[in-house]
Amino acid sequence: MKFLSPYHLPLRQTEGFVASIFDLIDLHLDIPDHTTLSRRSKILKIKLKAKSHVGPIDLIIDSTGLSVFGEGQWAAAQHGSRGFQGWKKRHLGVDGTGIIAAQALAGPNVGDAKAGVRVINKVWLEVKAVVGDAACDSREIYEAAEEFGARAVVPPIKNARVSRHAPRARNRSVKRIEQMRRLCWKREARYHRQGKAENAFFRYKSMIDDRL
Repeated sequence: MKFLSPYHLPLRQTEGFVASIFDLIDLHLDIPDHTTLSRRSKILKIKLKAKSHVGPIDLIIDSTGLSVFGEGQWAAAQHGSRGFQGWKKRHLGVDGTGIIAAQALAGPNVGDAKAGVRVINKVWLEVKAVVGDAACDSREIYEAAEEFGARAVVPPIKNARVSRHAPRARNRSVKRIEQMRRLCWKREARYHRQGKAENAFFRYKSMIDDRL
């Protein structure tokens, strides 16, 4: 039996892990032994209250691939059948603190921009900025952000040029990048917020894994 934790540790290792943390922070408290943890885990019910979003948010969008497994690698090795059966992409929209505001699950044939629009349309909060990587450099994303009255912070693809057919927000970004280096534009536009979504995926895969 494994203790319900993001680290998926057996109970004895959990006991030692908590003890080492208490030693590091010089906290003098007794630690339940693995037998107590096992007994309490059968009846322990914890309800975690999600932290609420406050005010207009920066919606930061990113995606990651999740492998879809069927019979498993062992069956594939033993019987020659396919263990791996494809993959899907999980798209998350988080706020400036890293809390998930919306999500979408799409197949490999759905582009990041189209799935990103799905995420934007699922947000019920007021959005002041939509932040995405270069995969979101699409008219669809700019139009969806504009409908929310939000500013799109998306780095145009390299060698991008001003076009009368492109959204005005994208043309403004292209002009600004031409005036300064791309790195300077990212600092000015606070594009570094993209790291919040990447951190959310790290937490997701640490706790849930990258398989479906």
